[in-house]
Amino acid sequence: MVEVVITTLAMFFFAALLEIGGGYLVWKWLREHKGKIFGFVGGAILFAMA
Repeated sequence: MVEVVITTLAMFFFAALLEIGGGYLVWKWLREHKGKIFGFVGGAILFAMA
């Protein structure tokens, strides 16, 4: 039972980290006109997370 809770929480925090990181990279690409690689990597992270 405890292992399931720990695994679930770890997956939740990992997904949150991916979502925040991917969204940040896309935001940097759109708002600060960074290279297209920022948008591509951020989109790929968000796609993989979903």
